[in-house]
Amino acid sequence: MKKTLSRLVLGVAAGSALSGQVLAADEPIDVYATFRAGIALNQTAEMDFTPGSTFVDYLGGAVSGTDFARLATNGTVDYVGTQLLGNTSGQAGLVAISGDGASTVNISCSPNAVISDGTRLIEISQMQISTDTGKAWAAPDDTCAGLGTSPLAYTLVGTASDRVRIGGRLTGSAADFRNDDFDSTQASGVPAQLRVVYQ
Repeated sequence: MKKTLSRLVLGVAAGSALSGQVLAADEPIDVYATFRAGIALNQTAEMDFTPGSTFVDYLGGAVSGTDFARLATNGTVDYVGTQLLGNTSGQAGLVAISGDGASTVNISCSPNAVISDGTRLIEISQMQISTDTGKAWAAPDDTCAGLGTSPLAYTLVGTASDRVRIGGRLTGSAADFRNDDFDSTQASGVPAQLRVVYQ
């Protein structure tokens, strides 16, 4: 009888010790994700050395590598050398940027483009970019070194000033400068390229 009672007491004591312990439990884990708007680019103006009814005039002499026209990101055109002249007010390319309105983005661009009349080609080189209102040729915000290369950092503000202006230098030969329209959409033309990515 004593053995039975001892076992009973021991069993009750062990059960009491385990009754306050939890051997399994569940806990909810909160989950968060922060999203931002994707980047969208919209060309609102093409890059144009001769907007409206204006022209680049070729004077008919020998053309060297020092004869060219430059379109700055603020829209001014100047001429270097002796064989080209014309209007001094062009139209820089203009691209509007849409995003989250707060983040910093990297802007890069191709260093060259090509305009064509369907047969002849004229190179646009030394491409440069500036944000918002543009800059003079000698002081752009950045020169184009290639897509993804040496980008310009810009912080979006969510207004119409989130935009990039594009300029470049027109260089050709005497055979190229004939009475015709040239643009990058014709055969063998190559447009300028702009890339914008979040940092």
